[in-house]
Amino acid sequence: MARRTSRAISKGSTARTDLVLRGRPVDVAYRVPDVQPSAAGPWRAEADKIAWTDPDSAYPCIIRRERNGGHLAYYVGLPRAHPLYGWNAKAIPASLIDVPGGLDHSAPCDQNGPEDRSICHVPANAAHDDDLWWLGTRCNRITDLVPDDKEHAARAQQLGIAQRYRDVSELFTRCTELASDLKKLDHEEDRR
Repeated sequence: MARRTSRAISKGSTARTDLVLRGRPVDVAYRVPDVQPSAAGPWRAEADKIAWTDPDSAYPCIIRRERNGGHLAYYVGLPRAHPLYGWNAKAIPASLIDVPGGLDHSAPCDQNGPEDRSICHVPANAAHDDDLWWLGTRCNRITDLVPDDKEHAARAQQLGIAQRYRDVSELFTRCTELASDLKKLDHEEDRR
């Protein structure tokens, strides 16, 4: 079992702990200048990583800006006892977890990366440690506006597909829904 660690943030990054999204406080929100898209847009007013524990599922959640493209992604951390712990994202049937575009990330907690960039977050008062398995998805599908990818936008335009930016508010809802769906699976396993 991994032990909880305290990790530094990258030079130039800033953290705040007073952010509230959809009426729920988050543990921490980071601004990470070198992952911010160069193109102007609504993303300039957003945090680049937001981490919180979903109060309904008790699972840690993350919204994080991707370095290549500047789009956002969202992730939920599963404890070792969860039936999907250790599963490859592509092996999880959509009938179990229905996420727009499908799950495309599955990995253990990135304990070596800086807290402001890694897919790992363990609040100081957490009942679990950082031995989590993270499932999630990136918002870089053909219908998603990817701020710093002109080729992606051109492909969508050629296909006649309208793109839309998936912002922090939308992904907060999607991430908490994913946490809820994952918690239901955990409870179903308990009933067997």
